[in-house]
Amino acid sequence: MIRGPGNSAINTHAALPSTEAQPENSAVLSTEAQRSGEIPSFTKARAPHVPQTQTGQVFRSQSNPDKARVPHSSQPHRDGGDVSSSHSTLKSPVLRPGARIAIVSPASAAIPDRVHTGIAHLQALGYNPVLAPHALASSPLYFAGTVEDRLADLHAAFADPSIDAICCTRGGWGTAELLPTLDLDLIRRNPKPFLGYSDHTSLHIWMARETGLVTFYAPMVSPDFARRGTDGSFDGIDLRSFQAALTQIAPWQLTTVDGLRLLRPALPYFATNSSISRSIEVEKHCHPDRSRGPRQAHLLAGVESAAQWRDPLLPEDLPQNRPQGTLWGGCLSILAESLGTPFAPRPQGGILFLEDVTTKPYQWDRMLLHLRYAGLLAGVEAIVFGDMRQCVPPSDALLLEAALLHALADFPGPICIGLRSGHVDTPNLTLPFGIQATLDTSDPEHPILSLLESAVLRQNTP
Repeated sequence: MIRGPGNSAINTHAALPSTEAQPENSAVLSTEAQRSGEIPSFTKARAPHVPQTQTGQVFRSQSNPDKARVPHSSQPHRDGGDVSSSHSTLKSPVLRPGARIAIVSPASAAIPDRVHTGIAHLQALGYNPVLAPHALASSPLYFAGTVEDRLADLHAAFADPSIDAICCTRGGWGTAELLPTLDLDLIRRNPKPFLGYSDHTSLHIWMARETGLVTFYAPMVSPDFARRGTDGSFDGIDLRSFQAALTQIAPWQLTTVDGLRLLRPALPYFATNSSISRSIEVEKHCHPDRSRGPRQAHLLAGVESAAQWRDPLLPEDLPQNRPQGTLWGGCLSILAESLGTPFAPRPQGGILFLEDVTTKPYQWDRMLLHLRYAGLLAGVEAIVFGDMRQCVPPSDALLLEAALLHALADFPGPICIGLRSGHVDTPNLTLPFGIQATLDTSDPEHPILSLLESAVLRQNTP
């Protein structure tokens, strides 16, 4: 939630209340126009071309941080292509113990106590968090500083060779204001892990499109690293996925343990199941009586368990059951609002992850239709939705899933839901955007999202 003067709530992205004290030794650091004409379909489209730091440290940037000089020795890390290509993947070095992580606020003002609590957690994990000069700013309006302030912090974090990664304090609103003057060449020359979600979807999309940088839809300092459970222990991040994405050079997987479940298989299944195909017109099954409580949306289609999605007439190894492509996406409302601007994502196929907060069923339906009409779903192989418990109460869970199926009635690929990344009240998963992944739904009861390559590069030990 964005906080205005007097810390009053004026938006829906909630920052949790805080009673934690500030630790003593936290470091401080002084496109494309919309296409017109025929409404696009879901058909495949060609993708377009641990130590603590001393108080008072500053970023190693020039007097004008917006034009900070990039060290000549800093070389981009790519899986092919050159620095001017937006198609090759740009990866950062692996995150090591003791890494210096810049803490920035590209959007809304954060609650200082929450930030310092999150910093203490990062320190306990063996990292060296470093506050950007304006990370705790609380003006103008609800922003963490002016556009120039927020941009200067972000540029300085990329330019400083001593900084190993960049993590946002929180989301809210304001990141999109940075896009027109973001120094993309600076980022290309200094690839670093960028961590954040929600409003920072704007940066994920723009940096990936223009630089190829692999970024991380990952826990943030205030809502996640600072979160404590009822026993007082930190419980806001999923450490396994955080380490797998940022510290390991190996493929890894997300499964039902991470909340992933099948909402609907690929459409070829329905080609031989006309009764289920007809019943998937879910609006006919949305009973207004909410007293029945939430049930899985596939029950509306006459299927009593996910296992019954399996068709004995079809082989389990159909390609549609294991689509592969680049994992990308983010917060649905931010993606939808970017359409029609020069900073919108280009249709790219792959596996699309979507999540949001306080978003009603009809809003999901409307924004998915917007993505479809804009051609953004053309060529997408599979869709994975996040955990919807921060969007609707349990009594509306059935209606929300029915709305998703209605909006995607003609989408040919498999659809999963429940992945606990982004706006969640459980340990937050880290998702690397920009690498190859596959979604295996051949076993409907146990879908698997496999990350097929490392999101970071091995770095030689000095």
